[in-house]
Amino acid sequence: MEVTKGSISIDTENIFPIIKKWLYSDKDIFIRELISNGCDAVSKYKRLVSLGEVKSSQDEEYKITVSVSKKNKTIKFCDNGIGMTAEEVEELVQKTKALTAYQEEPSEKEDLEKIPVLQREDISREIAPIYNEEIKAGNTTVVFHDIETNGIGYVNLIFDMSGIEEELLPYTGILQSVLGVIDTENYEYGELFNEINAQTGGIGTSLELYTDVTKVKEKEFRPTFEMRAKALYHQLPVAFCMMEEILLRSKLDDEKRLKEIVAQTKSRLQMRIQSSGHISAAMRAM
Repeated sequence: MEVTKGSISIDTENIFPIIKKWLYSDKDIFIRELISNGCDAVSKYKRLVSLGEVKSSQDEEYKITVSVSKKNKTIKFCDNGIGMTAEEVEELVQKTKALTAYQEEPSEKEDLEKIPVLQREDISREIAPIYNEEIKAGNTTVVFHDIETNGIGYVNLIFDMSGIEEELLPYTGILQSVLGVIDTENYEYGELFNEINAQTGGIGTSLELYTDVTKVKEKEFRPTFEMRAKALYHQLPVAFCMMEEILLRSKLDDEKRLKEIVAQTKSRLQMRIQSSGHISAAMRAM
């Protein structure tokens, strides 16, 4: 294969120290990121082979190798996946050049004067009301907000966890960390990530705690597990399909991947404590 090289100009003066300090200060995270890049390359190769766009021998083994040289003091990461094609690299280089030229070109005075300016007196002092409407979607009651969102639909799925036994509640945090980053019946987690980013504005999960308005004096709360998604109106069916895939078809018996996610979560928590120990202590004390 003929190798074509190009260059992309990026100003790293401000961003690189941040990446170095906060993202790659932990050696374990740095190594996992490199291995993850290899996994993405292999997944892309497997995908193209399955589509018939790339030829591969039947006995070819997909692999990622890590070689350590004590003599040269190096660690080498290799994979037999596939990265960007020559056309994709050239397209990225040209787009970067065009973007740089566009950003450096000064705007005409007439164009600058067209930018609308909002004065403080233009802002109403009245609070705009929010109207909530209960409607039925099949046998499910949903709360609908008729608000202009510029063609973007927002969906929140809320699951009441009040019925979960107290000793099982800590595991909901692990479940929340796993969903969306583990293989499903129809997608590998890398493919799932790419599909979600290509078709929607993102899908995420979270654990929330709400005051029970029916028992304010008793200071009781209601824990919930929530999944949020946003997409253009015509892409909302795809967003619902992706949410269904994550919730109902995730392979939660993949012990190897589960260990990877738990280890990654642990590393991130350690980094958070190291960089913001005072915040962690305050949250612990509350």
